[in-house]
Amino acid sequence: MTNQTAPHGATILVAEDEDDLRKVVRLLLGRAGFTVHEARTGREALDLVLEHGPEIDAVLLDVMMPEMNGHEALPVMREAVPDLPVVFCSGFDENEVAEHLSNPSAYTAFLAKPFDRVVLVEQMQRAVASRS
Repeated sequence: MTNQTAPHGATILVAEDEDDLRKVVRLLLGRAGFTVHEARTGREALDLVLEHGPEIDAVLLDVMMPEMNGHEALPVMREAVPDLPVVFCSGFDENEVAEHLSNPSAYTAFLAKPFDRVVLVEQMQRAVASRS
């Protein structure tokens, strides 16, 4: 069985515009021991990364969001914090998502919506571990 706790109380930024989904993800990750910061838009997520980059261990980044989508936010996040693990999440197929990126290998992992608690926590644990 997989250990369902956060590595050393890691901090995750959850960027998701759907309020209910963002709240559920925050709750699930919090129960797994992660500290969770939230953003409703790609712009908010980017601002948090620019302000708190070293404190954020990984990002769960929705592809489709208002103000700035994940495709637009990801390269700027990478420029600011090159080793920041970013897990894209979307209801779209991963191949469709990758087609819109100038660098399809820029994200660490992909999480297809809908996802379950175990997969969510495992993906974020792996993302955090990839930075260590």
